[in-house]
This record gives sequence, structure tokens and C-alpha cells, in this order.
Amino acid sequence: MKTAVITGASDGIGLLTAKALCEREFRVIMCNRSKEKSDRAIETIKQQNPSAQIEAILCDLADFASVRRAASTILKMTDQIDVLLNNAGIFMNEHSLSQDGVEMTMLVNYYSHFLLTGLLIDRLRQSNARVISVSSIAHRNGKIDMDDLDYKKIFTPYQPYADSKLAMIIFSKTLARRYKEITSNSLHPGIIDTKLLHTGFGIKGAPIAEGIKTSVFLATSDVVKDVTGKYFVDEKEARTKELTDSEELQDSFWRLSEKITGFTYPV
Repeated sequence: MKTAVITGASDGIGLLTAKALCEREFRVIMCNRSKEKSDRAIETIKQQNPSAQIEAILCDLADFASVRRAASTILKMTDQIDVLLNNAGIFMNEHSLSQDGVEMTMLVNYYSHFLLTGLLIDRLRQSNARVISVSSIAHRNGKIDMDDLDYKKIFTPYQPYADSKLAMIIFSKTLARRYKEITSNSLHPGIIDTKLLHTGFGIKGAPIAEGIKTSVFLATSDVVKDVTGKYFVDEKEARTKELTDSEELQDSFWRLSEKITGFTYPV
């Protein structure tokens, strides 16, 4: 039985993705902030699929210490991680810094996923895992201002969101280049009717079932088992903002991410 780890799987796209992988006989480990929501998610999945192998651990992506505890728990739970799906995301309408002094949108959407992946990287390499990072078409409006990543000079709610989605693509491509034992790809799930879409953009989108298709495709399809360093939309490779291919930017942003998270990836 293959094992998948998914962040932000208590509702929305993450929950339906977890359900779909359970149906494909994966063991699924959900990393969620709320035990109450996790329990409800497990109950929902098991009602429809009593044989589902699904568990949840607490992981607050707004807190590096919680991410470290979650990674330690995952490593004790399983000797193999076939899929890591960096799915969770938020949209903050107010400027907020975490207790680690990091802007909250970038922290939850990007830095904590950088840290979680790094803490699991040896197990991922041993498992020849697929690492899948959820980005967005919004990355095209993103920028990496290494002198103001806390947005203390200028803050608009949309900018750190777009920047975090750009960061996820840069991370995914860098990960693919550095670690040949795994595959690493990113994706745009579509304009999907999620809480984030309502909060951030005040609009309705396509059904959530549409939003899981590319994640499930990247997690399960033999077509992409050897594909790495790519970005997908509607289950097809797509182009990203040109600067994401700059190895100089990839490496400098990687080093900065290591400094901010306090974690150095192994060679």
C-alpha cells in the first residue's frame, strides 16, 4: 500500500484529494491544524469508504515548531512516503507576522512547506517519492523582493498570496534539480469554489471536484512517474513565469528560505 501525506486536508480541495487517494488504496496521512476538523474529515471519508486507511496529525503551518513536530511524527508513523502533497494555503486580508517574525501568508503557503519537505527529504528520497506543490495562476503576478519579504514597506492582501504561489514553483523546480531520486512538480488547480477564493477574491468558482484532478493525476498517473520540474494545468504541462527558470534566483531564494526556516537541506 502506498502512503501519501497531504497538508490542509480537513476540507476543500485537500479533503476531496485525500478521499480520492483513499479510493485508490493509498494510506493517507493528513496534516491539519484542527483536531476537530480532522476527526470530521476522517468520519466523512470512512462513511463513504469504510476500508479507507486514513489518519490525521496536528500540524499548524503558522508555527515552525509545529511543523517540526509533525515531521517527526510522520517519520515514526511510516517507513515510506510515496507522495507528499503540499496543498494547504491561506489568503490574509490583514498584515500579520507569526511568532517567528514571518509574514503569515508566505509562512503558511510556502516556508512551512519548504521546511516540512526538507525534514522529510531523506525518507522521500528513499521512497522515490512524488512531491507535488499546489501553486496558482496567480504566480504570474508574483515577485520575489528579497529585501522586503515581510511586506513591512508595502502590504496589499493579494501580493504575498501571489508571491507565495510563485515561491512554490521556484521551490518545486529547485527541488527537482537538486534531488534526482524524487520527482517534484507544481500545479494550478483552477479557479475553484473554495473558502480561500471567497475570502480573497469574493467570487465563486468551479466545483471542488474539478480542483483535485491535477493533484490526483500527478500523484497517481504512470504518465508522469518520471516527469519532474514541471508545472501543470488541467493535467497538462504549462509554462510558468520566465524568471522561475533562473538557477541563480532558485539558488539564492533557496539559501534565503533555509535561513528563514532555520533548516539546511542535506546534500
